[in-house]
Amino acid sequence: MVRPRHLKLRARDLDDMAVMAAMLQDAVVRPAEMTYQARAKRFVMVISRFRWEDPEVKPDPAGEAASDGESQTPDSRADTQADARMDGQEDARFEDAGPRPLYERVNAGLCIENVRGVRTQKLDLRDKDQVFSLLTVEARPNALTLVFSGGALVRLEVSSIACFLEDLGEPWATPWLPLHETEESEARAADTAGAESGAESGASE
Repeated sequence: MVRPRHLKLRARDLDDMAVMAAMLQDAVVRPAEMTYQARAKRFVMVISRFRWEDPEVKPDPAGEAASDGESQTPDSRADTQADARMDGQEDARFEDAGPRPLYERVNAGLCIENVRGVRTQKLDLRDKDQVFSLLTVEARPNALTLVFSGGALVRLEVSSIACFLEDLGEPWATPWLPLHETEESEARAADTAGAESGAESGASE
């Protein structure tokens, strides 16, 4: 079965929003690309979406995932570099060439209707330089909260749920698989527990 390359979703209730939130997780977005149209009661934003619906690893034998300037647009290169920064990496040029797995991102538009008001926390919609990772969307019948990295929030008061998500353009390759702080913390805790267990075992002998 061939998967569609372009995702197009509509959410009308809490169950729909759970599916959409999963597709939006780890999207990279700039506040300058968020807009609240008060008269139309509409909130829109353009994001760089990680394609969780197609997580298959695509081998990159040349190890040139993000260094090929011809295969990426300026926007996609900027988003790849932002993606690397979100994962704590400083260099997105991959000078240490070697085989790397490839994943995909794609630009997408998110439109939320019936918005009666917008409140933000630790996020300035006028700031063009900030870059955030969307961690999840918390949905309630009368409110949608976009939860971003760094404790930033955008809370949308809605009269009813009506959200639309659609991919824009073609996907591009990225070697960065989003990792969450909880996953990293659990991995570090497991390593520490294993080391302590080994030390205790050695001491008992």
